[in-house]
Amino acid sequence: MDEFDYHEELSFGKIGENKSGIKFQNNYVLFHQIFGSKFLMNPGKVLVGIGYDYLCGYLEGASIGKSNKEFYIWNGISNITRNGCYPNVEFLPLEKGELEKLLIDTNLTKRFEKHIKIVR
Repeated sequence: MDEFDYHEELSFGKIGENKSGIKFQNNYVLFHQIFGSKFLMNPGKVLVGIGYDYLCGYLEGASIGKSNKEFYIWNGISNITRNGCYPNVEFLPLEKGELEKLLIDTNLTKRFEKHIKIVR
């Protein structure tokens, strides 16, 4: 395995309809997946029911020192990403204004300025 196989994907959003019966403290969700790491055995984290400040801090910390070729962020949680996790909970992407605020609050617009595209 060479170093170019390594990359991280962070997918985030908000909790929508919840038919699971699980009560979440806050409205945000983040899936952090790691691929091709020689050193990390953990494939990633799933954080559901986190607050906005925690989401910002996690994105900011996870992106430090990363290049646009190894760090990808996705607005919304796809069915592939969720891999069966929380099947009775809907995960929604952030609205355009919320996403723009998040990118500013995390300084991601400065670090990845030429590579961020907001798609709806």
